[in-house]
Amino acid sequence: MKKNDEEIFSDLFREYSPVLYSMMVEKVGDSEFAYDIVQDTFLRVWKKRLWLEDAYGFFSLIKTIGYNICYDYFRRETTKKKYYDKLNEIQKERLYEYSPEKLCMQKFLEETVDHAIEKGLPKKMRKVFKMVTYEKKTVSEVAETFSLSKRTVENQLYSARIRLRKIRAIKEINGKQKQTEGK
Repeated sequence: MKKNDEEIFSDLFREYSPVLYSMMVEKVGDSEFAYDIVQDTFLRVWKKRLWLEDAYGFFSLIKTIGYNICYDYFRRETTKKKYYDKLNEIQKERLYEYSPEKLCMQKFLEETVDHAIEKGLPKKMRKVFKMVTYEKKTVSEVAETFSLSKRTVENQLYSARIRLRKIRAIKEINGKQKQTEGK
């Protein structure tokens, strides 16, 4: 009496699944995952009826399929972890970007810079600096607005930057002096 496909498959499963299972447990270190791999391996064999072509190399076949399932899983997990790590990093950056302390610090710096511009620059120089820096006007547009040459506008910007650097340097020196006096 000749065996049908299901009987042949059942015999192969009973004979080879325990050996494949122990190999997969050793490979992945997790008995439930190893069992899933064995099930998936034999499911693939059943779908393609692979044992019919080469009954002698069956164990090599299921071993290869099992290992490939493991490698595919580990590759997916590694890729998934890499993307999760990147997403977490982006989320942390965004959380910091909109944190109350960062927003407060940013507002403080803006107020400090605005104060330095208002108190440290002459009126015309201040207007030129603000138009180029905040309003993103070109040197040509500013020159046309104030009926000045481009060179004059460039000189005004240069002088404004020099003055603002000096104000910053003076504040840093004063801050350091206050720190040393407080000790």
